[in-house]
Amino acid sequence: MSACLDNAAQILTDVWEYCVPRRIPFKFLPGRDELLLANAKYAHRGASGKFVPIYPADEEQLEQILTELGTVLADRPGPYILSDLRWGEGPLYVRYGAFAERYCVSPAGEVELAIEDGGGRLVPDVRGPTFQVPDWVELPGFTDGTRWPDCAARRRPCSG
Repeated sequence: MSACLDNAAQILTDVWEYCVPRRIPFKFLPGRDELLLANAKYAHRGASGKFVPIYPADEEQLEQILTELGTVLADRPGPYILSDLRWGEGPLYVRYGAFAERYCVSPAGEVELAIEDGGGRLVPDVRGPTFQVPDWVELPGFTDGTRWPDCAARRRPCSG
């Protein structure tokens, strides 16, 4: 999820009040300076704009979070997160990627954050300047195209 300097405190309060009672894990940038750097023109494109990542347990919880928290945060401004897919008109975004620190060696010989592919192998968790879905992942069935303003940027159709 993204936020601007002037609405970050309220967005964080709303996320806290939603996630803590439901025991949904999340993290957040700890201060204005970190948010300013994350939103800066020259921020790393794989992390640019990110303020509060939320970690749902499964697709069912993801849908519930997007629907319920999306209603709370609807129409709040925030920078576009290039690596993620925007949900609705608010600052919520999704991406398929790692949230546990695991590493692998990339084809170029670099040590990189990793995710497990469809065969159980660790592969690089690509965090580039565009939204990408790994080849072995199907987007959740609840995606219907009406809540995904940037469906044209996806590799798969918007309908489940």
